[in-house]
Amino acid sequence: MATSKAKRSAAAKKAARTRKRNAKAKKKHKTPKKAKGTKREQGVQEKIVDFIKNNLKKEIQKDLEQYMISSEADLRSSVTYHIRNFIHAKRIDGWRLHTGLWTYPDAKGRKELGKSRVEIDVAVTSVPESFKGPSRVIGIELKEHGSVGPDKIIDLKKLTVLKKHKMIKYGFMIYLYRGEAAEREENETMLTVIPEKFLERIFPIAINAYETIEPRLQNRFDKMWEKTKDLRPEKMTARKAGEARTKGKKRKRRKRKSR
Repeated sequence: MATSKAKRSAAAKKAARTRKRNAKAKKKHKTPKKAKGTKREQGVQEKIVDFIKNNLKKEIQKDLEQYMISSEADLRSSVTYHIRNFIHAKRIDGWRLHTGLWTYPDAKGRKELGKSRVEIDVAVTSVPESFKGPSRVIGIELKEHGSVGPDKIIDLKKLTVLKKHKMIKYGFMIYLYRGEAAEREENETMLTVIPEKFLERIFPIAINAYETIEPRLQNRFDKMWEKTKDLRPEKMTARKAGEARTKGKKRKRRKRKSR
């Protein structure tokens, strides 16, 4: 009987030691908890990405119909205006919109880019108080051309490198042009530049202004585009009229003096 009790006591002690050892091992390899707010920030990020991917193009097209875009700077204004309105409408706090955000990749990224820093045309970031800088970067590159050009590929490659080296979470290439090339064709061309593993992270958005504007209004659209794309003395009708009036007055004064 005594032997049986001693065996049970030894077995109980051994089991206790085993439980204690297992508990220590479990504590040592315990998965670290995610930072507070990470899931919420991710959800907000997905909302912004969804808006850019599915709705921003429609807003840009509305601006085109109102002759509000005739340069890359105008396109940037349109993009930032509509994203800012979306963030405000959804009451999204802690997120920041940037224009011309300079990024400084690591050594490998700099080697691939051939530059020590690169600029992202427009970026949307989360800026947590406890972080030293922006987080969850959504980078947007912009190009505006009177016709199809090759420089969109350079910007797409830049986004790919930035994504590869974890400088951005998502990337968008918004390419606005006028011409016969269909938007679908341009999107397919840009997709060939994006590595397969980033196809759900980097998105091309081709916008052919001629597919937005009715054919009967395209001539008027082109005239407005040319009229508003830059500022030159020869285009400034009021200035020219003023100069003509000044010259006329000077001629009249000279005539009166010569009498």
